[in-house]
Amino acid sequence: MFLTVFFFLVSTVITFVLSVNLLKYSNHAESGINRGDSTQLYQALFHLRIYFIVIGILFLIAIGLLLLFFLVAIISVIIS
Repeated sequence: MFLTVFFFLVSTVITFVLSVNLLKYSNHAESGINRGDSTQLYQALFHLRIYFIVIGILFLIAIGLLLLFFLVAIISVIIS
């Protein structure tokens, strides 16, 4: 029960962070394009960069866990 709630909270926080960064990106990009303001476009690209960094970190964690599971499975087959 605790583990389910924990994973739910973690996934909620991750989703919230990603959504906020995409929202800030879209707001700054629209403002920068409409006004021709390069500072707004820079801010938009900064938020898009943060979004992709978070996605990349999550992807690397997933690959690491997958490799760890494969390693444990291989070791358990060798030991058995």
